[in-house]
Amino acid sequence: MPIGNQIQYTDNVASKIVSATATASQTTFNILDGYRVNAIAVYKQGLRLSNGVDFTATDGSTVVLTSGANVNDKMVFQIYDDFDV
Repeated sequence: MPIGNQIQYTDNVASKIVSATATASQTTFNILDGYRVNAIAVYKQGLRLSNGVDFTATDGSTVVLTSGANVNDKMVFQIYDDFDV
């Protein structure tokens, strides 16, 4: 009988970063080249936002903030994708 936890294999994952600077009260951001639904992390001024609470990302091309950003807020979108060798 083996001791410890069984090895769990996970897929390789690649990611890319897309940045944007917000305009006053901007809520909608278009993501060039899109994203996979449920495979995106959104940061505003360095703080990670919560999907479904602080933003929605359901169509694969736009991210909509629940409340508008301030002018010059730095937005970062980390897009995860499968990495196949």
